[in-house]
Amino acid sequence: MSTANETIQAVTWSDRLVQFIQKNRIILLAVIVAGVAGVALTGAVFAFLESSQKKSIAAAEGLIARYDELRAQTDDDAKTKKIDALIADALEAGKGKGFAASRSLALAGALYADKKEWSEAQKNWLAAADNAPTSYLAPIALYNAASAAEEFGDGKKALELYSRCADQYKDSFPLAARALFAVGRIDEDMKDFAAANAAYKKIIEQWPDDSWTKLAHSRILSIAAKEGAK
Repeated sequence: MSTANETIQAVTWSDRLVQFIQKNRIILLAVIVAGVAGVALTGAVFAFLESSQKKSIAAAEGLIARYDELRAQTDDDAKTKKIDALIADALEAGKGKGFAASRSLALAGALYADKKEWSEAQKNWLAAADNAPTSYLAPIALYNAASAAEEFGDGKKALELYSRCADQYKDSFPLAARALFAVGRIDEDMKDFAAANAAYKKIIEQWPDDSWTKLAHSRILSIAAKEGAK
């Protein structure tokens, strides 16, 4: 009897946690625009870059500084105008190639997300990922592109992008298991329980020690309970 009660408790907890995850699926935007410790360009590396590359990086950093300033402002009318101007500048800077352009495109994605213009956010985050696919920024931008696709109701596109994020960056992205969990979560929402089970089992196989593995186990129990109740 206690085992049955424990299973019910695990399923109930899992359902509540999945609801919370779904409401808070976009990775903190500050991670995108601020950089990650240990991967930012050092002065030594910067010294060997071509002049045009230095200018592009400096321009991207200037855009990010403007974004940080805007986030602290409270005047809605003035802030909206400055956001629109910053988006235009970020899109212009994102026309190039390489990491600096990707940072500008990711910033544009973040700004569109702030405005809840999810289609444009998805487009720019995806462009950021594609523009510098080997950078630390790529899987973060790709994950957020998938989240944005969810926000405007394109579940199939979200599945595609989450799956790509989990597969392409499974060895380098700390949240690859989270991306694959999102695949299972969307499959559940679409009532494709076989596909959801496959995604959860893949998490267990590929990341046995990841914190998402316990939740994947609980979702498999939840699916079994739903299937058994039919």
